[in-house]
Amino acid sequence: MVMDTTKYRWVAAWAAATLTTTVLAGCGTQVADGTNAEASSHYSGADVRAEAQRVYESFAGTQDQQDAAYVVQTYTRNGPLDECLAQRGYPEWDWSLSRPYASPYDALRPSVWFAEPGDRIYSENEIATRPFAEAEKVMNADDRWPAGFSKTVLECEDSIKPASDTEVENASRPAGSAKLIESWRTALTEVGEKLGGSFDAYFDCMAAADLTALKANGASYDDLAAVMAGEADKAGPPPAADQDPSTYSDAWKGFLATEDQVLAADTACRSDVYDANIGKVMATITDFSESHADEIAAARKGWDEVVAKAAQLGYHGQVGPLGK
Repeated sequence: MVMDTTKYRWVAAWAAATLTTTVLAGCGTQVADGTNAEASSHYSGADVRAEAQRVYESFAGTQDQQDAAYVVQTYTRNGPLDECLAQRGYPEWDWSLSRPYASPYDALRPSVWFAEPGDRIYSENEIATRPFAEAEKVMNADDRWPAGFSKTVLECEDSIKPASDTEVENASRPAGSAKLIESWRTALTEVGEKLGGSFDAYFDCMAAADLTALKANGASYDDLAAVMAGEADKAGPPPAADQDPSTYSDAWKGFLATEDQVLAADTACRSDVYDANIGKVMATITDFSESHADEIAAARKGWDEVVAKAAQLGYHGQVGPLGK
């Protein structure tokens, strides 16, 4: 019998990198106008991307910090179950096996027009989450546990008060981080529309790009993220993060070629807007950083505390289960 491990695969939406470009609403800051915007236009795309990433990660967390948060989240949810199972004769059950992994995230993505050109959001997400996919196979193995284990799990679940979503969030995320993330996305959305115009022009261009992956699946541009996830599944297990690209399987190289076509269309649909205006986005980043300086400082301190909690649980940046 396959054990139902759904309860142990929780992935927090706040840290997951979205694969589709969406326009997010909410309260935020407006881009600086006039002289400030013009003065900032000399910044290169690399300058703007680096500063955007630095500011965003200072309150939203780096990829490593988000991985630490996932460790704390998973322990908060599964730690009591681990203790119960150990007491009932299953000390080898590891609460950390089911921990998710953060994907890279481009801080400029909400601006649509000014997201990083050539950013491999589809393949990078698959590679980043490979350890979780491997853990899923272990959790779902038919012969992993002896008879009686599933019954013991149910008994332990009945005896434990599960942590609420609020408790999990408070334990693993700095206070104020979520609000800052939403404000950032709003500010970037607004500057994207102001400098680049309606996002509909970009979406229409992508819809007309005649992408092979969409045609082969009878899908529209709105389905691109789901289609690319399906194409990645067809390519088989993704390579390891440190694997030499020359050793990738032919199927995975084929998936990268499919992704290349999507990225080429993306570049063609927004390169004119990007090249003409990317430097002007720096004014919004500077304004956001200055306007939210106190909240950002508090969030940065909070991330240090999250990392310290994860370290107490045995996490020091390694991949895979953490053991006891």
